[in-house]
Amino acid sequence: MMLGFQGTGKTSIIDCLYPITGRMQSQGSLRKTWYWWRLEGNVLRKYQEKNMGTIHKEYYFNPGEWKVEDIDSLQYVLTKIDSDIKINLTFENLKSKQLWVERLNRLILKPVTQGIEIQHKCFGDENYKLVDTLVWDGKATPEYLNVFHHFLSTQTVYFVLYKLDQKDPLDALEFWIKILTKFLPKSEADSTYSIFIVGTYKDQPIPINKQKDGENTLFEIKKLLKKWNISSVPFQYFEVSCTTFVGIEGLRKGISHALQHHTYLKEPNIPTSYHVLERVILGLREPLKSLPIITISELMDNARTNYNYNEDLEFTIKALNHIHKWGTCVYFSSPPELANLVVLNPEFLSKVPLATIFQPERLREKRYGGILSHSDLLLFCENYQAIYPLLERFEASFCLPSTKEGEEKEDFSELKSFVPSLLPIELSQNFQDKLAEFWPIDLPKGMKNIDRIFKFNVVPVRIAIKLRVLLHKSIRKEITWQKGALLELNFNETIVMAYLKVDPESNLLIISIRGNTTEHCSTFFLSINKLISTIAENYPHVVYQEGLPSPHFQESFISIDDLFSDSKIPESQRDLICPVTHFPINSHQVLVSCGLSDNLTQSILFYLLFYFIILFYYIILLFIYYFKNFFLRK
Repeated sequence: MMLGFQGTGKTSIIDCLYPITGRMQSQGSLRKTWYWWRLEGNVLRKYQEKNMGTIHKEYYFNPGEWKVEDIDSLQYVLTKIDSDIKINLTFENLKSKQLWVERLNRLILKPVTQGIEIQHKCFGDENYKLVDTLVWDGKATPEYLNVFHHFLSTQTVYFVLYKLDQKDPLDALEFWIKILTKFLPKSEADSTYSIFIVGTYKDQPIPINKQKDGENTLFEIKKLLKKWNISSVPFQYFEVSCTTFVGIEGLRKGISHALQHHTYLKEPNIPTSYHVLERVILGLREPLKSLPIITISELMDNARTNYNYNEDLEFTIKALNHIHKWGTCVYFSSPPELANLVVLNPEFLSKVPLATIFQPERLREKRYGGILSHSDLLLFCENYQAIYPLLERFEASFCLPSTKEGEEKEDFSELKSFVPSLLPIELSQNFQDKLAEFWPIDLPKGMKNIDRIFKFNVVPVRIAIKLRVLLHKSIRKEITWQKGALLELNFNETIVMAYLKVDPESNLLIISIRGNTTEHCSTFFLSINKLISTIAENYPHVVYQEGLPSPHFQESFISIDDLFSDSKIPESQRDLICPVTHFPINSHQVLVSCGLSDNLTQSILFYLLFYFIILFYYIILLFIYYFKNFFLRK
């Protein structure tokens, strides 16, 4: 499984580790001739012999230098821009063309990986036996980061990638290692997973102030693994280039060697029924591709009908847990509401969003602020009640709490769900007018305002969405969209409003609150702050700081901890400045204006009391010392 932020070269590493070879026709000097071809990374080599000994021609596919043209069912043309070089390929069959075109398009057109791509590959070399593998490559979007831990398995080789020239590379490594330690065992008697830490873009120049030799880097990585208590897990470190292939062969050999020590590959007694179930799952993918989710009983019935499968439910659950580790399907034996479902194709859970079952166009008239009644959903998706626990697990839908009080429970069809994908990307003009009416740019007379900024290490879209799920009753006049919402709360017949907005460019969640008194605004904020803290605990990769906007530049961020620290030192020694304008900031005044003056006062009183107790203690000691000396002289 490839782990790393966008742009670290995850897909390029896969293309280097798994070259593609084949026989194709191309135009020679006089006529079309059959040649053998090998595509490794961004290099296409042409050979006259099957053993691929002497290179006949070599082509490099650098970004923006080539264009492609699909001629007919078997022909494909690659043309170098601003050059006479043209490669006219004729494939042996349609299957061969699909395989090559997919790889060439990915290399030349550079599409961004969507969700998770799973590729079946065979890995090995002349020194090690071939091993069938499933290669998982995912785009590190917030949506992917929030759900990818559901796919983690101990029967895996993990590649943690970072760019050698990036800022704070150890921070990027720690981000992924922290997630792995949260969901994987930290040590095992027999290793069942390995970690490869790979520095990419070794061919790129690295600034002198960022240059480190391999030994120093390895030492720092070992310290990092020890910090997270996984130093006993086998790991290897490599630095590679996908352009010059430096380090690729060493990485390939390292993987082959690691796979030979994965104990699950040596299991001699895997029941035949496990493989039968795997064949059933693979066979059902195509007929159920629009919604590849099936119940265990349906899976067992299909296996009994087509493969003479005679195992019971307990055995089947055990087998599915095993097949889940292979990466063939997704199965959760707990909680109970999920234990009856099998996802036949893991890619469906990310590459094809689960939310497609809601068919937004057909439901457009039924949705209100992203909230849909189950009675409407059941009209469009009969299986909704059966699969909604899976939708909640992968955050495609959230069932809202019942509105009935007491022990009486609502029927499933009477409940409602919040579906984030159905929220508009931007507000329509009608809702923009409503927002301007209820939240004017200028603060109305007599109103108080406090602002808070939460700075995250990732785009906090899912945090904001879950916040709206918990506060859905407070959304004002359905003014909500994918990046924001307007909330309203009634304090003893006094209205307090909150404006939530996500800034994806800076990973910020910005909250502004208006009310008649600072006390009401602070109370509303504290309830929101508590919810954010609770939500963030469910995302182990999420780290955030609470701060305030600078009085000199509203879009800037100043940590509250920095404000408190600065306010506790003598005014003449304070040096806090605006990070954008560099104007000095009166930390005490900022804290007072945002309703934190009480906390500040309490902090100052605490420190004064602390120093007074210490002073009193020393006075008592001094008194005892002189009193004791006085009697000794007597």
